[in-house]
Amino acid sequence: MKSILLAVFLVFSYLTLGGCATIINGTTQKIPVDTTPQGATAENQDGVGCITPCSIELKRNQDHIITISKEGFENQSVTCKHVLSPAILGYILLPLGLIGAVVDAASGSLYRLTPEAISLELKPAIAKLEKHGLPIDKLKELEDLKYSGTITKEEYDILKTNILNDFEKK
Repeated sequence: MKSILLAVFLVFSYLTLGGCATIINGTTQKIPVDTTPQGATAENQDGVGCITPCSIELKRNQDHIITISKEGFENQSVTCKHVLSPAILGYILLPLGLIGAVVDAASGSLYRLTPEAISLELKPAIAKLEKHGLPIDKLKELEDLKYSGTITKEEYDILKTNILNDFEKK
């Protein structure tokens, strides 16, 4: 009699507790996104997006490519991969844990997304700056002269100021 009650209890427990990760984690995950400078657009391949700093809510059961863009900066992409959550260990250790694993796998909550947060320093789009007529090449050459010791810091500062003043006059 005890073994029958135990069996009924175990079956009932696994049927009602199946899908624990679905209840605890949900089927989506919020990924915080921050950039330097802030105010960039973060958007996945499905068009879900936000303006940094923000969090973007993504489905756990698939990979996502997040594209970060901001005027005057190079676009950057980050892939958020879906990987098995450590909750799978609970299903392996428990008899009849397969029921919960099936429920959670079907809903996607058996997975977590990595990286769990995105933080990027945006790189200026030099090609775009040069199109607007900025004297990038002259400033790079001047900086090389300073680092090689050909000119002093004071000479560098004066020449840089002259180049920028000439640019502003145009």
